Amino acid sequence: MQAEAQNLEKYLKTKFARFLVLQAISSIHLTRSSFQFVPMQDFSSSSDIPWQKPLEEVEEALCKKYGLDAKETEFINGLIREW
Repeated sequence: MQAEAQNLEKYLKTKFARFLVLQAISSIHLTRSSFQFVPMQDFSSSSDIPWQKPLEEVEEALCKKYGLDAKETEFINGLIREW
């Protein structure tokens, strides 16, 4: 359970998740609807995302999973700053 919570924390630190939250907010106040575009993940050890790896490798796995091309990934990386 603790590992899954740590994996969720890592997910929310990714540029991928933060970019998707940015698409839904209109102010600095986060609400449940702010996460409407952020897909749920399997945070268990059997996930298709390597949560135990560094954040950069998690980012790469998420972009690959959701079919983002180099141009889209570059756009997100240019818009969202490092954690």
